[in-house]
Amino acid sequence: MSRPREHNERTAAALLDAAERLAAEDGLAGLSVRRVANETGTTTRAVYSLFGSKEGLLVALGARAFGLLGAMVAALPHASDPQADLIQGGLMFRRFARDHPVLFQIAIQRVDVSAEVVRGFEGPRLKALAELQDRITRLRESGQLGHRS
Repeated sequence: MSRPREHNERTAAALLDAAERLAAEDGLAGLSVRRVANETGTTTRAVYSLFGSKEGLLVALGARAFGLLGAMVAALPHASDPQADLIQGGLMFRRFARDHPVLFQIAIQRVDVSAEVVRGFEGPRLKALAELQDRITRLRESGQLGHRS
């Protein structure tokens, strides 16, 4: 019989919340597995069990960023004007950057993250991009993009 899982999605969410908060305070260079574990009242074992490494934690933060972005764009109602839809998407993107600067830094600006970390959140990035591309497609199909791609 396998051993019961000690660390669950709630623990993972708490660790990601702590990592985002600590990185906002001290930058990514000040982010450590030990500090994240201490902040959530758990052990480094929880971080390693759930994310594998500090780099895995950064991948999860990047995935979280694109998960939030994709969900925010998907939740926007479609207006009758595709141009207004795209503008709303841009304003939402701006709001995300303002509300989650560390996630924006990791996922969009890719500051202080390795190419391996970036590759780790490629799937969530493409999924979020698909939500935005839907709005761009509507704009193109309405003829409002002209000859631009």
